[in-house]
Amino acid sequence: MRIEKFNNTNTDLFDLAFKIREEVFIGELKIDPSMEYEHEDESAHYLFFDEDDKPIATARFRETSEGYKIERFAVIKAHRNKGLGKIILNILLEDLIPLNETIYLNAQIEAVDFYLRNGFKTIGEAFIDADVVHYKMIYGK
Repeated sequence: MRIEKFNNTNTDLFDLAFKIREEVFIGELKIDPSMEYEHEDESAHYLFFDEDDKPIATARFRETSEGYKIERFAVIKAHRNKGLGKIILNILLEDLIPLNETIYLNAQIEAVDFYLRNGFKTIGEAFIDADVVHYKMIYGK
C-alpha cells in the first residue's frame, strides 16, 4: 500500500480523493454535494493506494478551535472490512498525537464501534448531520 499526503494545491491527488468521496458520501450515503466540499484548503489530505496503485481510500484532518478534527474518512466498498480503516486511522494518529492537541471527529452511527475499538470515546448525545446520525468522539480522553 502506498500513502500520499498532500494539500489542495496538488490537483491530481485532490481529484482522485474527491472521486472516492463522491462514490462513498454522495453516491452511497446520498449526502448533498454542496455539503461535501468545504474546508479543503485548510486540511491535510491523505490518499491510499492498493498494491496495483489504484486509489482506494482517503481521509483528512484540519485544525479547529477544539483541536484537530479527522474528517472525510472514506474507503471504497470493495476494500472495506479488510483492516484498511485501522491502518489509515493509525497513520493519521501518528501524525496528530505528537501535536499534543485534542483529536476528535464526528462519527456516523455505523462507525462508532470502529472508533471505540481504536481509542475514541463518545462525547454527548447523538446528532443529525447531512441526514445521518452522528456522535462526536474524542481520542484518548
